[in-house]
Amino acid sequence: MLRCDDPRRWCVPGRLAESASVEQTVAYIERNVLPFDQRLPPQFWSKIEFTTDGCWLWTGGTNLQGYGRFSVRRVLVAAHRFSFTSTVGPILAETLDHLCKNPACVNPAHLDPVSQAENNRRGASPLAAIARGNVCPNGHPYSPNNVRYVDFPSQTPHRRCVTCKNGNQRRYRKQLLEKMKRGAR
Repeated sequence: MLRCDDPRRWCVPGRLAESASVEQTVAYIERNVLPFDQRLPPQFWSKIEFTTDGCWLWTGGTNLQGYGRFSVRRVLVAAHRFSFTSTVGPILAETLDHLCKNPACVNPAHLDPVSQAENNRRGASPLAAIARGNVCPNGHPYSPNNVRYVDFPSQTPHRRCVTCKNGNQRRYRKQLLEKMKRGAR
């Protein structure tokens, strides 16, 4: 396990991931990490574990969503935001998107400053898929054979999911038949 306890020494900061081979990790660190070495404090580096996929995993305290928390002058800050502002500069957008989709990652190369709307569109949640326009609100894909375009003069033009429409019609017909059966009794 290599650690960087003295910021004045030229050394490998953080800890090596156990899953990574030492050669791969050291090569990655020499290529990508050492230029940042002096901009982040040793207390920060001691809480980082490096992986072969390039993530700098935060091993310190985290919030409920898995984002790292770091104390700067007795104030808790988001570790990924601290890493980005210390190495790249001020965040000129609403939020930082984790391109690696790992909330514990604090590698500034994996962080992209974007608007909240863009961050939501890039997400993996069902609402993100709806916002991207790939699926209907019930999760059915908008494929060429599963979408109809509706353009009535009294409505805004929109897409309609054929699977949902067929399901709604089946439920309506079933309710109608039940009402008719009850009325015939």
